Amino acid sequence: MGTDAGPRFATPGGAGCYFGTFGPRLPLGCPYLNTAAELRDAPDVIRHELVDFSNEVEAYLEELARRAGLPSPESAALELRLIAVGSFAVMTVYGGDAAPAMKARQAAAAIIDAAR
Repeated sequence: MGTDAGPRFATPGGAGCYFGTFGPRLPLGCPYLNTAAELRDAPDVIRHELVDFSNEVEAYLEELARRAGLPSPESAALELRLIAVGSFAVMTVYGGDAAPAMKARQAAAAIIDAAR
């Protein structure tokens, strides 16, 4: 499971790049989302890991929202996760271009500002 520093695999290809600093190109997507896309009919053990990771990321974002004093941390966490997942998908389509991630970062900031 995660640590105080964030979810497991908080690397440029995993949860850690959700809204961090980006270079001009990124690794293609998230390893967990890539696995989910490739193994749509995955065995239960794999599906369980994918769901656990997704829940872990959302819980981490919810805790960050709670620490920031947002009035609805659950809602903010879901919105932030959806933006992140969407940016991973678009980055994969465009071959790792960081522009979608930069837009996702702006959208995340707008969600946080609106939630205050």
